[in-house]
Amino acid sequence: MYAPWIIESKPASPWKPLSLTIAVGVLSMLVIIGMALGLGLGIGLNNDNESLIIVTTTSSTTVNTSNTTTGSSPNFIISGDFNSDTRVDLAVANSGSDNVGVFLGNGDGTFQSQVTSAAGTNPDIVITGNFNNDNIPDLVTVNAASQTVNTLLGNGNGQFQTPQTYNTTAIPSFVTSGDFNGDNRQDLAVTYLDGTVNIFLGNGDGTFQNPTSFALRGNVVDLAIGIIIGTAFTNVIQSLVDDIITPPFGLILGGVDFVNLTIKMKNFVYKNQPPVVIRYGKFIQTIISLFLMAFALFFVIKAINKLHHIATRKKQTEEGIQLETTEEVKVLYEIRDLLAKQSSIVG
Repeated sequence: MYAPWIIESKPASPWKPLSLTIAVGVLSMLVIIGMALGLGLGIGLNNDNESLIIVTTTSSTTVNTSNTTTGSSPNFIISGDFNSDTRVDLAVANSGSDNVGVFLGNGDGTFQSQVTSAAGTNPDIVITGNFNNDNIPDLVTVNAASQTVNTLLGNGNGQFQTPQTYNTTAIPSFVTSGDFNGDNRQDLAVTYLDGTVNIFLGNGDGTFQNPTSFALRGNVVDLAIGIIIGTAFTNVIQSLVDDIITPPFGLILGGVDFVNLTIKMKNFVYKNQPPVVIRYGKFIQTIISLFLMAFALFFVIKAINKLHHIATRKKQTEEGIQLETTEEVKVLYEIRDLLAKQSSIVG
């Protein structure tokens, strides 16, 4: 009997923001709700006896279930049209069998027996996408045990080519795809248990470039504190502009209230509607707020950088003193040995 498990950046901390939570319970009921010829369709994985549970509803009172055998230790399931017949198919990551099992849909809520494709050692997660721009669905798996990402290009008939393997920089936990650099090519983003993310830029032919790493440290609590402080800081700046800075300016300009500075577009008056108003005074206040916020952030960042520089210099100084002390001790040892040698000669 398996306990529910969660994929996250660090197993000991449930607060990691990059954690992509996957609840897989006793039966590992990972549900996909889809449509197949107008039928409600629910699909789940039973990790205990390695089967695919299919639940279809033909009416509000009729529920049909069927089991289909998967590979060993099915971990993840996705849907897609893998043989271009406009019917929903399924792909299952069989971690224990080192493959992906594809179940072609019959269009009536049932599926054919799985056709497997090699997917490296212990595939944990599988996603689909068009990675070589041939409009045929391809697959990508992340394999935590072997620390790899594998791409399986689709043939268009529900079968896939030999996987292309890419080594990861740490233990991967999840993968997603998207065009992250705006070149109309699908890229990959892989999260890791050490709190980092790798971006694999796609070449448009099903291959990917070497990964670029990004650190995602911290947790949700840190993020929440940052948001709260940022909101309060914004309110302080807004109050500074509205209550301290703009009133004197308004007084200098003859008691003008910036909020009430408007231009009425008399030629754009609709029947039974108030005239169109351009509130340029409020816009001026917003611009002042922007400059003050940028000014304040400049000094905050400058102060942080200065503190970081001081801390770095202090660390370097301590390391230098330690190194100098080590050299001095070494010289003293040499002098001691030399004196001892001279004393033995004289004696």
